[in-house]
Parts: sequence; C-alpha cells; structure tokens
Amino acid sequence: MRILVGTGLNQGAAEYRNIGDIAMLQVAVERLAELWPDAEILVLTDSATDLTRFCPQTKPLSRCGAETWLLDGVITGPLHLVLPEWITFHIRRTKRWIRTHAPGMIDFLLRARFRLHDGEHRGPKVESFFRALRNCDLLVVAGCGGFADSCRAWNFYALGLIEVALAYDKKVALFGQGLGPLADREVLDRMREVLPRVSMFASRGTHGAEAIAAQLGIPKSVFATTGDDAVEPAYRLRSQSLGNAIGVNLRIAPYSGIAESHADAIGAVLCDFARRRNADLLPLPIAQHSTADDRKSIGRLLGALSTSHATPGPESPQAIYSETTRCRIVITGAYHAAVFALAQGIPTVCISGTGYYAAKFRGLRELFGDGCEIVFLEENDSTSSLIHSLEKAWNLSVDLRNALQEKACKQIQASRDAYRRVAELFPAAIRDSRSDPAILSIP
Repeated sequence: MRILVGTGLNQGAAEYRNIGDIAMLQVAVERLAELWPDAEILVLTDSATDLTRFCPQTKPLSRCGAETWLLDGVITGPLHLVLPEWITFHIRRTKRWIRTHAPGMIDFLLRARFRLHDGEHRGPKVESFFRALRNCDLLVVAGCGGFADSCRAWNFYALGLIEVALAYDKKVALFGQGLGPLADREVLDRMREVLPRVSMFASRGTHGAEAIAAQLGIPKSVFATTGDDAVEPAYRLRSQSLGNAIGVNLRIAPYSGIAESHADAIGAVLCDFARRRNADLLPLPIAQHSTADDRKSIGRLLGALSTSHATPGPESPQAIYSETTRCRIVITGAYHAAVFALAQGIPTVCISGTGYYAAKFRGLRELFGDGCEIVFLEENDSTSSLIHSLEKAWNLSVDLRNALQEKACKQIQASRDAYRRVAELFPAAIRDSRSDPAILSIP
C-alpha cells in the first residue's frame, strides 16, 4: 500500500503549531499503520523535521509541490494578478478541466515553465508530488476544521487535491472533518462537484454537518458522524481519579470573535470562581502561532501576560493530554481543549464568539450531551451564563464522569469503523485488525 496524506495543518512557520491538528494527524497515521503495517505513508508537509518528530513512521513530501501543481495562476505566473477577472475565471476553469481530464498536460506545461524559471527550486518538488500521486493507492485527508467559510483558501487547495486524485482513479477518504458553516457559493459548487465521489467522509460532528452533506449530494453510505479522531488518545491517558484544577484556554484570533475586552471580563469571573473553590488555574494552550497564540490569550485572561508570553506551552498532544488529567473542569475558547477534556470525562464550558465556533461547540454538545456547556458571547447575559455554567460543571463533575467517558468510547468505535470501511476497499492489503487493544474499558 502507498498512502498519500494531506493535512489541515497550517502552512510555513505556523505548521505544527496547533496541538489539535497534530493530534488528528497522529491518529490518522497510527490507524493507517495498524491496518497496513507495511504501507508507505507519505505526508504533504512544509517541515520534514517536525513531521519526523511527531509521526516518525511516515515519509515527508513537500507540500510546495502539491500547491504549485494545483495553483490556478501557476501557468500564467504573475499575469493572473493583472488580467481582468472574467479572463482569469475562464483560465481557472480551463486549467481545472485539463487537470481532471488530462493531468499529464499540466505536468508537461509545468516542466516547460520551470525549465525557464526557478526549476531547481520548485520543479523537482512538483515532479515528486506528481509521481507520488500517480503511484499512491489511497489519498487520505486527515482531520481538521477546514471545510468552513473561514478557510476559503484551504477549501480550494483540498478540493483540488481530491479532484486530481479522483481523476487518476484513486480512492479518497476524509477522516475527522469539520463541515460548516458554509455560505460561499463558489466553494459549495466545487464541493458538490468533488465530494460526492469520495469513498468516505467522516465528520467529526460539526452542528449542521449532516444537512450540509445532504445538500452537497454526499451519499449516506459514504458520510458518517464519528466524533473527533483525537478523542481516542486523550481517552487513553485519562486519570482514574478526578483532578481539582480548572483548565483554561482562550482563543483571541480574527476568526474567533473573542477580543481582549472579553478576556478581561471572563478572567474576572474565572479568578473569583477559582478563589472560592480553592482551585488552581491551569493553562491549556492549543494554538501557538502568530495568528492565534493561546499562550498570550490565556495570559491576558489571567492577568499575567508578560509571564505567559515568556513561558512556552506544552509542545505535544501527549503533554496536553497529561495536563488535562489534573482538571476537574475546563473552560475553553478552543475546540480541541474541549475535545481532550470531554474525552477524559471532564465537564467543559465552551466560549463561543462566532457562528464558526458555535457550530463546533454545538456539535460537541450533541455528541457528549450534559457536561458540555456553551456560553455565547453575543448574548446580553453572557456573564451570568458563564457563572451558571461554571457552577453547574463543577457541581456535576463527579456524576458526569462515567457518562462522558462512555460517549467517548462510542465515538472511538465509530471513528475506527470508518477507517475499517476504507480498508475493506483493499481486501488484498488489509490486516485483520478487528480485535482492538483494550482501550475501551470504562473505569
């Protein structure tokens, strides 16, 4: 088996700086290796060093090659920046048609261009990508929250990657995917053309995802709601005893709808609550890059920005899982901090500032039920709602623990079943992995 993996990781310097995205990639690679122990697993990446650190059983493949091959303006070069929109629109459509009906021609045109321009830099990377695509048996898109209006560029990249794989009659599987909110007509049109032809679309449970999938024409036999792939590793490292700390995360970012003024108000409530409960406040940063640095956001929340800025956060998913075990409850503005806590049976208060995060957190509540509280900052009584949610989560933490862990087990099973369904498309290559490790036992 040759498996090509595309990810939802950020690009460039921000790649491997989001613990949730790393966690989902690790799970995808781990499960693929379980099903096909002798498989060659290639991962599109900007950092071979970081990939080796987090997924040593894989081989890196330059994402630059894939992006160059898929870019609409790569043939025309900088001309596409000055041409009238109607001309570039038809050029994009023409390139897409060539890419899906005669992909070898795109390869030929790129070769010709790179003989004249920067061939030593991008040419070999494009050729490596094209060769890997032709030779792979399966394209996997690892989990992320990319299929949403806030991730337009990634949508076109991912859909282009899927489309060209389908043009070569490759099987395509998507695991742990967020889906929605979506209103961008151009993105939706592309999704309608591409996604109904994949072999598996496993949703991590975004609110409204099933309705969107139906509108896109994704067959019910292909679509499955499994929960987030990262539920399993967090559940594995659960503690047998209840912690006493309050896990804290806040996401101040352009797409979160949370501002510094919110941090001040939330911090005042949280610090007072922790004092009355004699509980430590434990930072749980997930994103640590220039666009969204949870360390700074948490520092603002706790009134210790300078200290938080100087102190690095946990640098691996496993470190965050371990920190989370110390918590009795978690308050978070980041999706994966909630996933890691709920998977361990820890009630969570989620802070939503946009429709994007509302859909994420509502999806988690639909999967985990009681124990996943949501505070909507756009509501007038959000402060009162926050106080009430913190009290409720703390008081019910003991009673909810086993029920949350049971729901985590069901999601783990559903997610593993989705991988098996894809493996059954390759009966000659699959290893019998129906007997899973004893990870699903409830304490």
